[in-house]
Amino acid sequence: MRYTEISGRPLPRLAAWALIALAGCVDPDAGPSVRTYPVKGKVVLPDGKPLADGTVVFVPSGAEGVQAAGKIGPDGGFALTTRKEGDGAAAGTYKVRIDGATALATPKGAKVKGAGLGIFADEDSSGLTATLKAGSNDLEPFVLKAPATATAKGKGEASKGRPD
Repeated sequence: MRYTEISGRPLPRLAAWALIALAGCVDPDAGPSVRTYPVKGKVVLPDGKPLADGTVVFVPSGAEGVQAAGKIGPDGGFALTTRKEGDGAAAGTYKVRIDGATALATPKGAKVKGAGLGIFADEDSSGLTATLKAGSNDLEPFVLKAPATATAKGKGEASKGRPD
């Protein structure tokens, strides 16, 4: 029996072209599929005023996981994004850092209130952590006090920075 022909072409050839066309529709940067949950929080300075700029970055604590980040607004608030704006982050434990915040930059040799807060630009030295749960996560504020001892949990009862 011969191949079924459509417009004089064998069906397997048509199927091969369809597969090639579909392969072009795949996003090579999409990475592995991960389920995300909404995450909102706030970042405040030692004096209680909101950190008004920068980006909060959640880095997975384990070997597996996907990083998430959120732009900090004028009120210190943020919503995390993993792939699409505001989609949140995967459940898990994270180390947290603050990138690009002008309030955390200390000019060389300057003595300014809040000096030493640059440690929050590195997730390993910041001391900021968060545990996110499956479901909506409304974190209590991260209080940027040096030395950092802030922790947040995603059970709607996010712990805020607790200076010792």
